[in-house]
Amino acid sequence: MSEILIPLHTALWQCIRSRTALKEPCSIALVRDDLKAMGVNVKNFSRWLTKLEHDGLIIRNGQELTIMNQNNED
Repeated sequence: MSEILIPLHTALWQCIRSRTALKEPCSIALVRDDLKAMGVNVKNFSRWLTKLEHDGLIIRNGQELTIMNQNNED
């Protein structure tokens, strides 16, 4: 990771990780709705996604989100 994640980035990553682990659909809209349901203000949601993607923590494939497999690093 290039920078320390703020709690909102961590909450976003956890939502994606949880959905992926449970093999549930993990679209941008569903994750945004999950965060809203938790009471998170999603005003900068697209910036958070971009940060996690640039840090190599998630993969965005169209509207679908997945966690980057960290086990493949050397």
